[in-house]
Amino acid sequence: MSAFAETHPIYEDIGFVHSGMLMRTSMGDVNSTWKFPAAVVLVEVETQHFERVYPGQSIRTAGHVAETFERKGKHYLVTDEVLLADGRPAARFRRTQIYG
Repeated sequence: MSAFAETHPIYEDIGFVHSGMLMRTSMGDVNSTWKFPAAVVLVEVETQHFERVYPGQSIRTAGHVAETFERKGKHYLVTDEVLLADGRPAARFRRTQIYG
């Protein structure tokens, strides 16, 4: 877990994938499917984990744009994403990003 500087004892079992890696994977999957006019900035994420994910499982992300809005001249995008491990929901992410 050196990529996340994690110290919580639950991550001493190296048999499953770190929750931060799941969010990073989901964010990469979703952001690579859209063309943004500028770099995006993550400002908030709400996360739910349903089960552990293990190396070797098939991972995919399904998501949609839940909301867009403008505040103080900045454009925001809210996505709702579900990360599937072997076809079963493993985590849910609701992310808010500035995109322009």
